[in-house]
Amino acid sequence: MRLMQAFIWHTIGCNPALTNSAPEGHAVNKLLLSAPLVAVLLAGGLVVGTSANASSPQPPSRASAFTLDRYSAAAANLPPAMIAAITRDLRLSGAQFLADGAAAADAVALVGTLEKSGVAVQGSRIDGATVTVYVKNEADAARVTASGAVAAIGTPPKPVLPAAPLRPVAGTLYDGTGVYWQTSSTSGRQCSVGFNGFAISSGANQLVTAGHCAAAMTSSTPVYALVQNAPQAGGSRGSLIGSVVSGSARFGNGQDAGLVSVTGMTPVPAVATWNGGQGAPLASAPQAVTGVSSAIVNAKICKSGSRSGWTCGTVTSVDTTVNVQDGSTVYQVNSIVANICLVPGDSGGSALMGSNAVGISSASSSSSFPCASNAIGTFFEMLSARGLPDVASAFAGTWEPSVTVAAPVVTASTNGTTATPGTLSGTLTNASASSTVRLYVDGSTTAAATASASSGRWSLTFPSLSAGTHSYKVIASWGVWSRSAPTSGSVTVAQASSAQSTQPSKTLLSPTPSLTPVPTTSSSPSTVGKTSQSLIGSLLGR
Repeated sequence: MRLMQAFIWHTIGCNPALTNSAPEGHAVNKLLLSAPLVAVLLAGGLVVGTSANASSPQPPSRASAFTLDRYSAAAANLPPAMIAAITRDLRLSGAQFLADGAAAADAVALVGTLEKSGVAVQGSRIDGATVTVYVKNEADAARVTASGAVAAIGTPPKPVLPAAPLRPVAGTLYDGTGVYWQTSSTSGRQCSVGFNGFAISSGANQLVTAGHCAAAMTSSTPVYALVQNAPQAGGSRGSLIGSVVSGSARFGNGQDAGLVSVTGMTPVPAVATWNGGQGAPLASAPQAVTGVSSAIVNAKICKSGSRSGWTCGTVTSVDTTVNVQDGSTVYQVNSIVANICLVPGDSGGSALMGSNAVGISSASSSSSFPCASNAIGTFFEMLSARGLPDVASAFAGTWEPSVTVAAPVVTASTNGTTATPGTLSGTLTNASASSTVRLYVDGSTTAAATASASSGRWSLTFPSLSAGTHSYKVIASWGVWSRSAPTSGSVTVAQASSAQSTQPSKTLLSPTPSLTPVPTTSSSPSTVGKTSQSLIGSLLGR
């Protein structure tokens, strides 16, 4: 549900950096509240009553399938400091954080499926293993119940935000690390990397950050990495990153995003975890980004930024339009709102739901670290479930984010004959709607066959081949420019008998795309893949 909050917020960006005399990046403005209150803000977050027309409790949704044992192995590979931050802020284990994130992403997909089937969804939330979907009538409620979710007739409760200033979080090349640019000979500004990605037309490396950060740059302003040994420790100018992409800054009209070209560094599709907020960006292993998702109310998220490091919280509303005042101008931004710590300098930083990218840091109620226990932060959405402004629509057809793609696993292989091709089938971890697997034979750079892997499973048929042994490799992709490491093997083709040779050959999938070299990445911890993946189907092809 789209909700207009009558607030004047502070963007939290353009933090003065590397200077002792630079003025505050943005003037302090008052937060005004005129919307009626329907919830109570407590120290631990928002306590929201249920709809007066909500139906009686129903069986838990399919979110209950996301059990801890499925994520215990992945959680064991999380750095201890990251788990400490999750425990500190969310009181969860690493396995529970990953399981909750996957369940929340699955809940978003479930709600999307209901909407596509014609259900008029008014809002949704997740509570443990239960997904609640708000609808208009009994007919839609019955369809929600049949899907395994809980139906509530009516609109969801409206969120309430604190009456406190929200500031822009504008504060190497991992997501969530600092960026810096000069504003004079003695001072500069600080923001954070949102998510690395690609220009779709060329494959050029570009990162997304907050629009109010990009708007403060010019195309001739060099943007540098900010070298830090802790998130609150200031920093020094590091390597050249590049410059803002001309015309890419979008601030207002529901948006807060901009692009920076990455020409002087090598981007990595993983989020810095800052030793749980206590050390340098890579003092603990970064968290690989494996997908992009909408957020859902009550989902647990963590964010990475160059002023407050790694902090975590709970989503209190999504698709909430807020008014952000920058100077004398008010800008509307479609936002995820969470009880999470953000401060000036974090602007543009990365927000994760499990390992899924959900937003970039936009505004906050906090002006300094540590944040108050009732701190509120907002994020411009990577993907809006309601079709409202988001990063996807802001750069549709021109930019796609980069995520880590798992190598496909071959689970079954059959040899063939010169008349009857063999087959391959297997699985793909962290598959999304846009995931595909391509088959390359005998060193060719042109795919011999392509199959969807959106379900996490795939099957491919070999082309007609001469008798003998043939090598193959299969490569998973997500979007246009990101691919996995190859999985290799071989098959044996026998000479067909005369009876077999009369059989018609099978038709290959068409078109057959060419194999493009995978963009290289800088050296990184072993938990991060050396190839990157970008979203096109579920993010850009909605």
